[in-house]
Amino acid sequence: MMPYATGVGRMFLNVRWAQPAVSNQQHSRRYAPEHEFPHRYATDTDPVTGATDGLLGRCMATNTCPAIMNVESANEYWNKGTSLNHTDAAGNDVDMDAQAPNVRIYSIAGIQHNTTFDAMPAVDRCQQLTNPLYNGPIFRALSVLLDRWVTDGASPPASRVPSRAGGTLVDPAAVGFPAIPATRYGDLPPMPAVAYHAESAKPVALLDLTVVPARAVEPAAYWRGVSQVDADGNEVAGIRLPDLVAPTGTYTGWALMPMGAGGPDLCGQLGQYIPFAPTRAERLAGGDPRPSLEERYGSAQGYVDAVAAAARSLEAEGFLLLEDRERIVAAAATRGALAAADRR
Repeated sequence: MMPYATGVGRMFLNVRWAQPAVSNQQHSRRYAPEHEFPHRYATDTDPVTGATDGLLGRCMATNTCPAIMNVESANEYWNKGTSLNHTDAAGNDVDMDAQAPNVRIYSIAGIQHNTTFDAMPAVDRCQQLTNPLYNGPIFRALSVLLDRWVTDGASPPASRVPSRAGGTLVDPAAVGFPAIPATRYGDLPPMPAVAYHAESAKPVALLDLTVVPARAVEPAAYWRGVSQVDADGNEVAGIRLPDLVAPTGTYTGWALMPMGAGGPDLCGQLGQYIPFAPTRAERLAGGDPRPSLEERYGSAQGYVDAVAAAARSLEAEGFLLLEDRERIVAAAATRGALAAADRR
């Protein structure tokens, strides 16, 4: 099995007036039953409810569980409490590979919920451009690894997720997001156009299911974390695509609704893209703390070389196929990053 972008959500089933297609989000069906314990595959005891259970409790007892690669986007950490897939209720790391050896959990850094091949950043209903990162190459590599796991018994790479111990899984308020012009995160000084509050990350609530609609008994019953970011605002944990390792801008799994139209709450399941300035002069004129493309790569070929190095590294780890490495490098060569600077 390879479930994608589920967070800790499960289907709304086996209760009166159940609605299996409902998705619990910040601005739609906020308290629809979805995030109830158990959150993890392995069996454990929930300190909030006192219940003992696990998603694979029955099949683990009979040794009939399938091999599972659970793949998550960055958005699910904000919208769906994904950190609870690999932490306890208080946010402490749990060794899922040891507790459920038939399961791997892979977080793809910096991507929104739905991704599209060859997408261009676009203006949507959010404050910033949409996130163009595409998860397809990772899925193709994982499909090969899953096949080898089942047919040959070849263990796939260990789970790749943010962790508290590594300092890469943090409270949303502790994310070190840079002071990008026209963008705000947490307690940064106000800037035009965007005002973001870290508490926009939707909490995982404890619900009373004896009433319809369900109500929140404890709105923030479970700790939920998100990935820490680097100086550019790009996530540092999980599987990092070559276009994130050698970026042309800041990519986030979260985006914001326009002020006056739901902002500063999350903009559904979309992410955002905030491009770097082409040159140092343009960066300084705009007050952007992030190095420009020119400062990072020097030339168009320097950019392509950086993408190629990142792609080779990801391929060596098993998360990228040769054919996709070649496609990604070819796309970088035709992207035109720094072409204008080269002509000057």
